[in-house]
Amino acid sequence: MDTSSITSRSGSPNKSDTIDGVMINIWNLAKEANIFELVFASSRMRGDYYIEEKEFIKALKVYKYLRTYCKIADDLEWEMIIAEQLGHMYGFIKHYTQAADMFRVVLKLAWVLQDANMEIKAYH
Repeated sequence: MDTSSITSRSGSPNKSDTIDGVMINIWNLAKEANIFELVFASSRMRGDYYIEEKEFIKALKVYKYLRTYCKIADDLEWEMIIAEQLGHMYGFIKHYTQAADMFRVVLKLAWVLQDANMEIKAYH
């Protein structure tokens, strides 16, 4: 990947921007290949990276995309997992109403999927 256009304020390549650029390229390739598992895995990797970097708004955008992607693929189990992650993201940025809404989604999906562990997590 050509990192010449990815620079920090000082003009040199920024590690965070470079990693982000690489992950975006992987995600774009996965999307072009139209393979659900690859798109999902690359998107989740990106969201997890943003969480580690405490860039919760960026993580939120990625996880919102992932939830929509799971809905389109009709994958209720992963939608439930992503909804839980969204609940946490909304909590981190102090959007408690949206966090509660996401945990209600987790609860409803846990009932549908009869997943007692996720049901308990939704009540936390």
